[in-house]
Amino acid sequence: MPLKNRAVSHLRLRGAYLLFVVGLLVLSAMAASMAVAVIQPETGVQWNTRSGRVTAVSGPAADRAEVRVGDRLVKVDGLSLPDLPNAGHSKRPGDTLSLTIDRDGERHTVSLTLQPAAPSTVGERVIPIAIGFGFGLIGLGAYVLSRRRFPAALLALECLVVAGALAAGTLSTFKIPLASRLFNASLVWVAVLGMHLHLVFPTVHSGRAGRTIRRLAYGLAGLFTLFFLFPAWSVWRWQPWYPGLQWGIQLVLALSLLGQIALLVRATRSSRPLARRHSRLLTAGAGLGVAPFLLMALLPHLLTGSPWWPYQYTFPFTLILPLAYGYALSRERLSRWDRTISRVLTVFCTAILLFGAFGLAVQQLEPPAIPWLRLHLQSAILALAAGLAFWPLARIARRWTEWILFDVRYDYAGVMAALSEPLARTLDRPRLRYLLVETLAQVMPFEGAALLLGREEDESLCLQPPATLPAESYPPLPGSGALAAALVVQDGPLTAAELDRRLAGTSLLPAEAAWLHGEGIETLLPLVRENELLGLLLLGPRAGGDVLDGEDRRILQAVALQAALAAENVRLADGLRASRSELAQAHGQLLAAREEERRRLGWALHDGPIQDLLVISHRLAALETEAEEHTQVLVELRRAVVSQVHRLRELYAELRPGTLDELGLCQAVRALAIECEETHGFSVALDVHGNMAQMSDEAEVTLFRTAQEALANAARHAGAKHVRLAMMCDGQGVALTVVDDGQGFRVPGRLSTLARTGHFGLLGLEERLERLGGWLDVRSRPGAGTRVQAWLPIEEPR
Repeated sequence: MPLKNRAVSHLRLRGAYLLFVVGLLVLSAMAASMAVAVIQPETGVQWNTRSGRVTAVSGPAADRAEVRVGDRLVKVDGLSLPDLPNAGHSKRPGDTLSLTIDRDGERHTVSLTLQPAAPSTVGERVIPIAIGFGFGLIGLGAYVLSRRRFPAALLALECLVVAGALAAGTLSTFKIPLASRLFNASLVWVAVLGMHLHLVFPTVHSGRAGRTIRRLAYGLAGLFTLFFLFPAWSVWRWQPWYPGLQWGIQLVLALSLLGQIALLVRATRSSRPLARRHSRLLTAGAGLGVAPFLLMALLPHLLTGSPWWPYQYTFPFTLILPLAYGYALSRERLSRWDRTISRVLTVFCTAILLFGAFGLAVQQLEPPAIPWLRLHLQSAILALAAGLAFWPLARIARRWTEWILFDVRYDYAGVMAALSEPLARTLDRPRLRYLLVETLAQVMPFEGAALLLGREEDESLCLQPPATLPAESYPPLPGSGALAAALVVQDGPLTAAELDRRLAGTSLLPAEAAWLHGEGIETLLPLVRENELLGLLLLGPRAGGDVLDGEDRRILQAVALQAALAAENVRLADGLRASRSELAQAHGQLLAAREEERRRLGWALHDGPIQDLLVISHRLAALETEAEEHTQVLVELRRAVVSQVHRLRELYAELRPGTLDELGLCQAVRALAIECEETHGFSVALDVHGNMAQMSDEAEVTLFRTAQEALANAARHAGAKHVRLAMMCDGQGVALTVVDDGQGFRVPGRLSTLARTGHFGLLGLEERLERLGGWLDVRSRPGAGTRVQAWLPIEEPR
């Protein structure tokens, strides 16, 4: 592959050099043509170069020479007319021209003073040069936009040769021999390059027949070029067989044109949708390029004897032809302009039809007997009729242009009708996957699709099986990596190649690289809502090798907005279902725990203090009459009663911390820290500031329980050595922070998830804090310790 890539790069570099050299030569020829067209004087007399008949007379010089329409010129400055396409080829303004005129069988000679070319004449002369400049510019632009593809290089070379032919043709009208040679040679090369272009675009014909045609065409072009550039050409052109050579050139042009048409027709029957679409686009471009000439000049001329528009003013519309080819070759880079181009084509087609019909109707309604006012009234009526017909014709033209540019199998309205309402009603992941992976892929269509959605446990996106792309073995996509960051800011779809270029030089995680360069993944459609990546739709190749155009991107962008909203609804519904399940489980376990606690306390009180106190009671009753004789027994009974009192106090402390009532929150927390140091063996750094006197009784109990639970977790689960406990009051509320250096753990997205594994402590504290207007924040990760932070507002004094 590296050797092949180097060979391709070398060929592209050589092609770029060739275009650069040809471009410089063509630019020089156009500059010379422009200079000659501006400087060359005009005679004011136009005649047929074959018959010599004068067809038009204009200007005072021709009037003074008494040259009339219908005269036949025999000689100009003593030269016969076939040798003189333009009589003023070597003269300057102010020089005289000797004309030998045959009028009614009598010959006489007149002198004609040459005049500087009028602006209108100069404009008509430079029209071919301007068209040639447009051809060259369009060809080079398409070459650059298509990233120097070979068909685009052929188009650019052909456009440059067309530009050179137009420049040489302009110079040849002023009897410059080399220009005439270059013009004829350029025509042959235009035919050959056009044939070669259609052999590789829109479909590639790489078989034996295609190679044979290319070899014959280039060999024929080489022979013609050698003939026209041979020094003896100036002698050969007067030989009797030379007109046959001109017919040969015309035959080559005709055969090339027929061959190109046949290849386009064959492409319209291709099995590849992209080739069919390109062939329609090229055919439409050719038709639109000649439509003004046919409808506004040639057809009115044939029907009425004069064109509606001058012929020369319809020639610039031929630039539509290279524009169509350039757009087809560069469509991937210009697809965002598809809608604009569709509107422009719609208006252009409608306007050409209406202008042609309007002009033809005006010409038909212009007999000399009609008064001036009546003529203009009829013209106004025709203009009104054309205006009324514009929108109906525009609707027809719009359907026609959309059939050419896009695909009639689906449109924006159809896709949105199939997906919009189902997406709005989607509340579960399987349904969302079905709509995006299967329904969308069938409607547009794509050869495969896969959907990634966010997980509850972390920020990553995981595959929703089954997928129609080979992506089952890929790991979850990190939600906080470089790839996700690039997708969040993307508005609409983008190809994997485009995203790869954007991330060039960026270090990607293995999971990110797997999804970016995955097999069959060509287009990525991020589902983003409020700058959060909720999901990612991966699309495979288009059916038949088609590419995304502007309409496809617009459809996918709208689908992404709807799908992002659906993904948000699915996430909320998942959270609600999980919360309800967790709440039901927690409620059941809470009831069981309450019953167990009641049972434990009941048995503890029944088997312990109660039984002992009953025994004490019986023994005391037996000693009522013998108290003095049993002093030692009474002492033991007293000790037993004291012991049971301590036991009952311990049970009471488990139900409610008594130090809160006796010492207050701050001292109770200090006592708790000292007890943990003595009981569990880790150090507690205590930091308490502020006045907590305004805290309610329930708030004090809640904060104390939070500190108690955090310290207990640090001892039981974290294996901490050092704990920092801080409690501060800022006048608005009390913040409690417990930080340990233990082993840490992965905190789930919702603390209610811990209830599934039987851990209710933090969940219960979070609910109690939120009920009092506060919050609980738990942050931890494996190997990095744990931080538990709680906050409660201070009650307003009453």
